[in-house]
Amino acid sequence: MRGIKTDPYGRTSVKGIYAAGDNAAGPSQLVIAASQGSKAAIGVISDFVEEAF
Repeated sequence: MRGIKTDPYGRTSVKGIYAAGDNAAGPSQLVIAASQGSKAAIGVISDFVEEAF
């Protein structure tokens, strides 16, 4: 089962909307959801830094 489609950093097709864990990949183990959340955080920070410059 697949949830919301995202890139490797949790970005969705809608600017400013991110998804991770069960929302993005369907039911998974906690450690997988946590790592996806970490990747999504990298995507959020990266997007904010790009906007600032």
